[in-house]
Amino acid sequence: YLAWFNSGTIYNRLENYDRSIFCFELSIAINENFSASYYGKANVHIQKKEYREAIDLFNDTFKIEQPHSYAYCSIGECYEKIGEYDKALTFYEKSIELDSYQTDAWVGIGVVKDLKDQPLSAIKFIEKALKFDPENGEYWYIYAELLQKLSRTSDAENAFKKVVELEPNNIDAWVDYSNFLFENNAPKKALNTVRTAIENNGDQQELNFRLIAFLIADNKLNEASIKLHNILSKDKKTIAKLFEIYPQAKEIQEIVDIIAQYKD
Repeated sequence: YLAWFNSGTIYNRLENYDRSIFCFELSIAINENFSASYYGKANVHIQKKEYREAIDLFNDTFKIEQPHSYAYCSIGECYEKIGEYDKALTFYEKSIELDSYQTDAWVGIGVVKDLKDQPLSAIKFIEKALKFDPENGEYWYIYAELLQKLSRTSDAENAFKKVVELEPNNIDAWVDYSNFLFENNAPKKALNTVRTAIENNGDQQELNFRLIAFLIADNKLNEASIKLHNILSKDKKTIAKLFEIYPQAKEIQEIVDIIAQYKD
């Protein structure tokens, strides 16, 4: 049963989910009291977005061993994903009752509160999680977005900065951070932030087009033009991304002329 369990774990990491489930099922068939196989299979169902199946498996473990914080937290997350927020809160709270240091449960409550349009309440739970785990980039990311929603601009900027310090290869974080700066009247900061992001991550379409957009906005048309030529020479179909980020680019004649050169 241990060999089948280990095989299931490996197949899960390889994203061969059907084979992974098969292995965990064989492990359970050999030893139906080995709870780790139930957890393994449940986590595969979560990867496949089959949340009710995962809930059933976590509940099966309670017949084998005493419920513990991780299982309750995982059930809460499953209910959160299928939109049953009250049930999600119930299980997150059960998780914390068993282990007050279960930071994912604190964050889960915060996320659900936000989904229920209670951002002021939500932020307290995220702060609680950060108190226990202050170097968690994912938590800082959620915190930054909540602060932004609450118009706490300075705090949100600091939180976004913390995210990219902790996760310098998180492209989404760099994108959201630079967008936040640009939308809050800090175009030069936004431009410098994207430059730093590219230094950390190299050529990334999302970052390159933001760099071009922010260069245009900062009236650095010569540099923007050079970079736009470079991108379009590789893939001319990507131009829609620039207009999606910065629609005003359609009104800049130099940009329009460059794009015209790459039309079929």
